Amino acid sequence: MSGYTFKQDLARLYFPGYDKEVSRRLFARELHSNPDLMADLVAARYTKSQKKLSPLQVQIIYHHLGEP
Repeated sequence: MSGYTFKQDLARLYFPGYDKEVSRRLFARELHSNPDLMADLVAARYTKSQKKLSPLQVQIIYHHLGEP
């Protein structure tokens, strides 16, 4: 995996069929409701306000949630 992924794009993959705002909120809720996932993301320098996810952060999400 190379390059950064927009958080919104990943949200749409996990929550297809929803508009972009709803998918973004559902994705954020999924991330923040999982303490182990959030701990790993924060260790990988994740911040709530970032728009792009690093390849490592995407891998962490896949590890915890599975690939969309």
